[in-house]
Amino acid sequence: METVIPIFPPHLRVFAAACFAGVDRPEEIRLRAGQPLLLYRGGGEFFWNPKEESLTKINQEKTNQENINQERITQESINQEKINQKNIRLMQERGEVYITKKQDVTDILSAASTYSLYAFEEEIRSGFLTLFGGHRIGLAGRAVCEGGMLKTLRQISFLNIRIAAEHPIGDL
Repeated sequence: METVIPIFPPHLRVFAAACFAGVDRPEEIRLRAGQPLLLYRGGGEFFWNPKEESLTKINQEKTNQENINQERITQESINQEKINQKNIRLMQERGEVYITKKQDVTDILSAASTYSLYAFEEEIRSGFLTLFGGHRIGLAGRAVCEGGMLKTLRQISFLNIRIAAEHPIGDL
């Protein structure tokens, strides 16, 4: 937690702190430019409501329907997806859901790399950065290849922050 919260820009640190509040520890934080800022914890998916400065659980009906009937997409699940997208747009208009900005992704990536992306070029080529404490940040962007090999990622627009789970060590 101490190594994750500081990489967020100041306007998102309340969100980052809220992720670690409560009983369930966060598993993933997803930031995709132009999409809602998402948190996964305790088997649930949440988005950040900046108006209330709180986490709001996303309706899980679509996911439950998919688990029951994974082999075919029903009209009902397609309609549910449209409803969820419409609700997110309405909530965005009312300021109730935070939409990740490209600058948020850039700022977090810069802070995670101690403001020296060049020093982390090998890790970036692997598709992730590792923070102190074992937390990992998965990266997605435009691949730059040279001689058939991945040289680097550019225009990184998606970060998936995986929070390391604590595993107690038994008495020796």
